Amino acid sequence: MVKSVNGVPATNWKGLQDLQRRPAAGESWPLVVERDGEMAQLQISPARLRPSDVILARGRSFLGLCFLGFTLWAWFASPGTTTTLLAVFGQSFGFLLMGTPYFASRALRDAVGSVVVVTFVVGIVALVHFLLAFPSRRAFLDRRWATVILYGPGAIVALITIGDLVHPIELKSGRGNLVIGMLYNVFMAVYFLWAIVLLVWRYVATQPSERAMHGLGIMLASTVLAFGPFLVYPIVTSLWPASMKAYQLYSPYSSFTFALIPIAFSVAAVRSARSKRAAERVAV
Repeated sequence: MVKSVNGVPATNWKGLQDLQRRPAAGESWPLVVERDGEMAQLQISPARLRPSDVILARGRSFLGLCFLGFTLWAWFASPGTTTTLLAVFGQSFGFLLMGTPYFASRALRDAVGSVVVVTFVVGIVALVHFLLAFPSRRAFLDRRWATVILYGPGAIVALITIGDLVHPIELKSGRGNLVIGMLYNVFMAVYFLWAIVLLVWRYVATQPSERAMHGLGIMLASTVLAFGPFLVYPIVTSLWPASMKAYQLYSPYSSFTFALIPIAFSVAAVRSARSKRAAERVAV
């Protein structure tokens, strides 16, 4: 059990957060642990990034650029409500994937953490809003409480999470961070599931000609391919346990398939907007 880090007791969560900086690569910090009832002092020393870690970091940056670039292109190519919502989603997730710098100041770290939380919440809610409005506006958005239902949970989660960053919530069980993390994960799971259900329902409920016109097929295909590696893993490894080792080598790079989502969604949004404009010109 860890008892202290660089002289700060492990039970003092605020003190650990207030550490002014992280150890540099090769620098040692004292770590006190309890083993079999006895205290032992160790030295921890962060290592430099491995080449594979550098590749992963650059891959995440490329993934972030896909979210930033393609959704912004869709907005410039066909300005409108749906492409604006798509751009908000893309810019939010692109910003998160690009990463943020580390600041020694606790105040700056809290500020950056708050921006990250708000950015994630805005991005995932914008995605659901986009799918409710694309390719045509659903009746749900015209209901009186639609905005509250759509944005209210995100606002609550963001406020609670930011409040916990600034002033950590202490529970008698000592599991305040666990509760906040569970709340955050539940919100994320519900909204992602909502988005997937909306996309599948849109595809099933439209005629084949409309699917092609609005790009619903490529949107659904990109989503399946993006999440495919995570869905196939438990099936393949349970049927062929020997494949687990090979999959573990591949798994760090499996998230790169998510680049398909901003590309396909942006292409579909532009295609849909151009098809609608073409139909309007024919009608005139």
